[in-house]
Amino acid sequence: RRPRDPSAPPASPLTLSPTPGLAERFSASVLPTLSPFFAALPRPGARALELASGNGTHVALYAQTHPGIEWQPSECDDFGCRAVDETVRREGIENVVQEAVRVDVIEGEGWEALRRRLDGESDDVKEAFDLVLGNNFIQ
Repeated sequence: RRPRDPSAPPASPLTLSPTPGLAERFSASVLPTLSPFFAALPRPGARALELASGNGTHVALYAQTHPGIEWQPSECDDFGCRAVDETVRREGIENVVQEAVRVDVIEGEGWEALRRRLDGESDDVKEAFDLVLGNNFIQ
């Protein structure tokens, strides 16, 4: 895994700060819609990849409501990965949420890096995912 640059700015200004009330709105509207899909995943050992995890609000809610799933957040840059990891630590859910990985879905190399991880050609991720989702793409 490539070391993160602690001084790197965000690729997107939207990752600079959390949106007030997001967790509450998400819990009331989107989470009930997704929960049946999460509940249908194979257990134990289900793994889910969240693309474009933002500041980690969504993956934190997923992990808190569905702790039987191992969650893998991702972001397009080091700034975003740090933000996700800080949220995970603050919420105390490191046992079910992995350290965020860098995946830039806009660039082909981001997909290629993810493929290498899934194929076991990298030390980051060695197993396939049962679910891939990306809420921040559709907001």
